[in-house]
Amino acid sequence: MTDDVTRGLKLLADEAEAASVDTDAVITAATALSRNRAILTTALATLVVLCALVVTLGAVKAPPPIADKPDTRQPPVLGTEVAKLPTPEEQDRRRTSLHNMIIKAFGRILPDGWKPSTFDFACEQTHCWAEGEIHDAAGPINIGFYVQGDYGTSSCYQPECTKRLLEDGTIVTFSKGKGSLPSPGSEPEMRVSVGAVRPDGTSLSMYASWPASRTAPVLTDDQWREFATAFTF
Repeated sequence: MTDDVTRGLKLLADEAEAASVDTDAVITAATALSRNRAILTTALATLVVLCALVVTLGAVKAPPPIADKPDTRQPPVLGTEVAKLPTPEEQDRRRTSLHNMIIKAFGRILPDGWKPSTFDFACEQTHCWAEGEIHDAAGPINIGFYVQGDYGTSSCYQPECTKRLLEDGTIVTFSKGKGSLPSPGSEPEMRVSVGAVRPDGTSLSMYASWPASRTAPVLTDDQWREFATAFTF
């Protein structure tokens, strides 16, 4: 029995042929698989680099918004401004300029028969002033001018005071009336006051006074107002 089995297996072994292996095909397939893996690995690495580059470029092109810095500048507190003081040469120039402007204004405004007296002139750090008289046959009128830059007019309350805006942009205030007695027992006075602010910032305060007993005419209200446009600083 054992011999029959052994012989049968031998016959089967002789009939069976060894399976052939195509080594070239196996090598080709393996090479292709390796190449595909290399390509896939390279593609994945390239994709990672591209993604990083896109993120980097996006960060460069679109930076995160930066909040505006707060404006720490503050306007000056009124009354604390420090003005640049004029030099002595500048004060002399202003004094001469004021003198010339007054002479020119008198020549244009004063009616026939009126003349100015000698005036005192001075310029200080913030303003210039001039004081003197104008007179006609009926007597003198005291008059004074105070000129400075960048300053406003005083309050003006009707009906004692009127305010006008002239064509050149000058704001003029004007008041006229009987003033208080200069001293006990002295003669009452009539007073005129003109205030002005020019478009260039020059401000003017002008006053005039004369005895209330004067009956001769003085300058008209419009003639007094003309002094408002006569000065710059």
